[in-house]
Amino acid sequence: MDQLIALKFVLSVIEETIKSILMVKKDFNPELFRLVLKKNVYEILSDEDYTVGVEEIMKKASISYDLGKDKYDEDISEEEEFEIEIDIPIGGIVESVMRMIGRGEVEDIYNDRDLMRDTGIIGNIWESWNPSDDFGNTSKGMVEYLLGNMG
Repeated sequence: MDQLIALKFVLSVIEETIKSILMVKKDFNPELFRLVLKKNVYEILSDEDYTVGVEEIMKKASISYDLGKDKYDEDISEEEEFEIEIDIPIGGIVESVMRMIGRGEVEDIYNDRDLMRDTGIIGNIWESWNPSDDFGNTSKGMVEYLLGNMG
């Protein structure tokens, strides 16, 4: 079930990335989103003990991402492979985060320097980065799929 955990991780990083962009830039920019999302995923998963970062980012998530893990556990054994196609509603997440910001539910801990740090070089880093395990490969693949299908 690492794939479902990876999906929850990616959704949590997407939410945190959108929060940081909207709090600092006050407007959603798809190109900046692509860069910052890659940077955030890379920074977490390239750490030697990335599980701590994964847990922390998933705890920060404000939007509930119930993926029905128990249902999948009942229907699929660990040995079986399966594929689920999920449409990640970036626009819906942006709207939810904007509502949270409007209600004062998002802590203003973001700054321009941290947001923009390493965005100029993340493209090269991302392309040459080979995650150390299946969780990292799955997460990177999900991000690449999402970004490749963004309009």
